[in-house]
Amino acid sequence: MCVAVIYNIDHYLTTDYFAQPKASLPVLLKNGGRGVVVWGRRESETGNLPEGAGLFLEDIHRGVWNEFFPKPVKLPLVRFAMRNKANKLLWFELLKEHLVQGVVLCFNSEIRCYIVYIKTHQPTHPAVFWPRILYRGEQLTMIN
Repeated sequence: MCVAVIYNIDHYLTTDYFAQPKASLPVLLKNGGRGVVVWGRRESETGNLPEGAGLFLEDIHRGVWNEFFPKPVKLPLVRFAMRNKANKLLWFELLKEHLVQGVVLCFNSEIRCYIVYIKTHQPTHPAVFWPRILYRGEQLTMIN
């Protein structure tokens, strides 16, 4: 799962690690601008929204998070990092035409953004959880 992201806000590259308090994700706004939303919820934080940095697409489809009014969003990341089995940080750069899919959840005044994960299966490897990558022009259709 993603443990860090790099994104561009106001022409400055920002690096956020999920473990840091106040870690944020960039969100594309309908007017073409960008905003930032608190990234997930750490175990040490109080709140009613789910703990963790991301949510699975299949759970969103099944309505697991419907009580939190899920809203699909696009995350304009430059890079994201995941840890391998040896706990080494591996960075992955996104092409300019790609975005990562996110979902914003709300409970009263609590608002948080999560990375949407999909499970990928390879014949020689067990399931791997990977951020859902989109093309910039792709419509968001994850919520039925």
